[in-house]
Amino acid sequence: MLLIIIFHDYMIVILIFKLTHKIKIVYLFVRLFTHNSENRIITIKVTQVCKKFQGEYMRDYLLLLPILFIFHDMEEVVGFCWFFRKNSWLYDRFPKVMKAYRGITNEGMAAGVYEEFIPFFGVSLLAYYFPNKILYALWFGIFLSLAGHFIVHIVHTVYLRKYIPSFATSLICLPISVSILLRCAKVMTFDVLTIVTIIISILLMIANLRFAHAVAHFVNKQVTEQRKKDLSIRVL
Repeated sequence: MLLIIIFHDYMIVILIFKLTHKIKIVYLFVRLFTHNSENRIITIKVTQVCKKFQGEYMRDYLLLLPILFIFHDMEEVVGFCWFFRKNSWLYDRFPKVMKAYRGITNEGMAAGVYEEFIPFFGVSLLAYYFPNKILYALWFGIFLSLAGHFIVHIVHTVYLRKYIPSFATSLICLPISVSILLRCAKVMTFDVLTIVTIIISILLMIANLRFAHAVAHFVNKQVTEQRKKDLSIRVL
């Protein structure tokens, strides 16, 4: 009889989970059907089912993070050098912002993007194969950072009233990112540890952006110096 009750509750919980994707509603529903101490085992088993479905549901979206990132950043790699050469007045108008892009080269831009890609792909891959709440929170924080990055590009384009390479893919990727984040937020439990981990993840991504700019600047410098040497050899 107990096995029949457990199986019945399993089916109900799975059905509600698929319809709502909200673990809190599932927990509430389970508590209504587990009044006495004899059926506590049902609550434990249902909790395990909820966690399993949470992992499977999140897993469907994990690897979309690096895909969206590289799709967006390829527009930057292809267009940034051309855009800044054509609009050199930006260096005088926004010296602090444009400092990171002074002397930009395709090689430097690609190196910076590659450095940024490592945590996007690395955390997504780890969360995919080793699912746990810490990696999910790190992944969620990185995705929030990427969505914020898209917003910044859109605001820059609107402010300048001029197409900036990064605008088109930002416009495409932002609604997709918001949809994924909202869907995943429904099955995540935002306790103190999760929130702190998300904040740390965002701060790490801001720091990593600065490091990526430093990598790009270093490569830009090396490439520029090599080109000057090659030019001087040709002249001689």
